[in-house]
Amino acid sequence: MEREIMLEDKTVLVVEDSSTMRRIIVSIIRDHLGCQHILEAANGREALAIIYSHPIEWIFCDWEMPDMSGHDLLREVRATPSMIDIPFIMITTRKDKESIVAAIQAGASSYIVKPFTPRIITEKVEGIFNQRERRRAERVMAVGDLAVEVVIDGKVSYKAFLKDISVTGAQIQVVRTFSKETAIYDRIGLRFHNSLAQELQIIEVTGVLMRTQAFHNLLLKHDHVRAAFQFLPMDPDQRRLIINFVDSLEQLKCQRNGE
Repeated sequence: MEREIMLEDKTVLVVEDSSTMRRIIVSIIRDHLGCQHILEAANGREALAIIYSHPIEWIFCDWEMPDMSGHDLLREVRATPSMIDIPFIMITTRKDKESIVAAIQAGASSYIVKPFTPRIITEKVEGIFNQRERRRAERVMAVGDLAVEVVIDGKVSYKAFLKDISVTGAQIQVVRTFSKETAIYDRIGLRFHNSLAQELQIIEVTGVLMRTQAFHNLLLKHDHVRAAFQFLPMDPDQRRLIINFVDSLEQLKCQRNGE
């Protein structure tokens, strides 16, 4: 991803009590990261009002502010389940180890010490993107019975359940006859039913069958197998839906674990 367009389609909130510094940060985000939808707040309370009324996707926040500091805002954000995974970059004059540790422990995604350059901000944003991509590449366990339809030759041939998924592949639970009627490296259509979205989403991708494996746990049904797929290249819309699906599962897992 080119740095100049990293935040092109994102809604960003800049929280800073100094109007001069706020303009500088907004300018960098707009001119160096391609963001065209930037909201501004002068303190944490203004920021909360904006956050609760707009779908904010990134937050750049000063620490030292009157009427709710950046640190207090960060704790409010991380205590709200729907905002637990929003990238939050703390910007401050504090450069002592204790302050940095306090911000990270409170849930800051990254930390920038004033004064800074456009390059520092773009590198921090790039680092967060890379971290999120690495996390998405790791398999996330499915929660509950998330339905998957297996499509062969344009027809729904099997009903299955999702076991785990990443942006690069997935593993499903399907009836044993699937393994008898397919072969390794077959290209097979998969329709994921994302019931975690506000409205049910059907995500259609094509995957290469990499392996099938029988269940060995005596408590599980033996008429099912696990089938692992590697996704073929997707168009941008498909990839965005898969990313959102993986992020939703990761967020739900964190909520259940109390993270």
